[in-house]
Amino acid sequence: MKILWIKSDFLYPADTGGKIRSYNILKKLCGMHEVNYLCLAEEEPSKEGLEHLKGLCNQVEYIRFSPGRKFSPRFYISLLANLLSPHPYVINKYRNKRVGQKIEEYIHKKGIDLILCDFLEMASNCIDIHDFPKVLFQHNVETEIWRRHHQVSRNPLKKVYLKIEYEKFFRYEKKACSSFDDVLVVSESDGRLLEDRYDVGHTTLIPTGVDVDYFRPDLEKMKPENIVFVGSMDWLPNQDAAEFFVKAVYPEIKSRRPDARFYIAGRRPPEHIRMLAQRDNSITVTGTVDDIRPYVDAAGVYVVPIRIGGGTRIKIYEAMAQKKAIVSTSVGAEGLPLTDGQHIIIKDKPDDFAKAVLELMENRDLASRLGENGRKLVAENYSWEKVAGRFSNALEDVLNGTRGRRAVVDNLGESH
Repeated sequence: MKILWIKSDFLYPADTGGKIRSYNILKKLCGMHEVNYLCLAEEEPSKEGLEHLKGLCNQVEYIRFSPGRKFSPRFYISLLANLLSPHPYVINKYRNKRVGQKIEEYIHKKGIDLILCDFLEMASNCIDIHDFPKVLFQHNVETEIWRRHHQVSRNPLKKVYLKIEYEKFFRYEKKACSSFDDVLVVSESDGRLLEDRYDVGHTTLIPTGVDVDYFRPDLEKMKPENIVFVGSMDWLPNQDAAEFFVKAVYPEIKSRRPDARFYIAGRRPPEHIRMLAQRDNSITVTGTVDDIRPYVDAAGVYVVPIRIGGGTRIKIYEAMAQKKAIVSTSVGAEGLPLTDGQHIIIKDKPDDFAKAVLELMENRDLASRLGENGRKLVAENYSWEKVAGRFSNALEDVLNGTRGRRAVVDNLGESH
């Protein structure tokens, strides 16, 4: 099978949860099929990254674009201007005339069999392609992320903006998902939501995987007083989680364990996240790190205080592979087949969350039992080989049901 995989950014290095999931599936898929990778790139990819992907894929192409750096004056001007559009800002940001032309070229001149659209934001570049096999890989239900942003926001102006965006997302996501032959989801809850609320009748579950050989535990480095939260800090749900933990949970922990230390580990932390460490010297904000494993190995407790999100948290499986004792909110653990008290501790109220963290800091037998159970679960069920095999089967099912239909391309030259 000849696949065109389209994405909104360069895939390597795989330094976000979404990239990690996509990269590992793509890597395995390249051993089964001919995969061509086409993406947008705000920055020039590194020579190492480009050569690495070229070593996997049949062809790698990227298109440079400059939407304006997040939080720059141009960024805010674009947000305001987009209020007049019926589509969400992110959707318009990634609609690109040259991407549309390249897709048409792959269909008509390079003989691909199927388009795989990775994440919703690139769907605008192929939503007008009809009668050609195409699949959407939905790592989240995007509308739900924006709805939850709106729920937790306390800023009146921001709350109004978020409501406008999530209503736009609902209309767009419903239309976009229905235009694909299949929608691949990462949790049963996301699949049910798309089918029940968005009238999408064709979803396939692709569970989250983990590289259990890479994420091996090193328990000798563990310090019970260390707490870690891992995530890309340029993603708003992770920023909200870090601030929620520091402001609502951590003070109770510090009052009973003055030796506690909290590590926020992830790329591109904005100023307000870096300020958390400046206000409290027991907090460390690492910024971008080459290898996250040492920070996780050193943690006595791994926390996932996510209040906003969708899809599944790949970071939880990685922490389980490293035998970590994990405390998460119900949103943080959403969509994962985990049993509270057996693989993970789930708490939503700040006081309950703090008490659970403190218990694991003190009760190392319980922490060890959670870690052992977690490692066993992911090692036996969620290797990337198994996940990629399921992914390949889903694409083949689509192709077998639509093979031979003629591609009709409408308005691909239009750019918003």
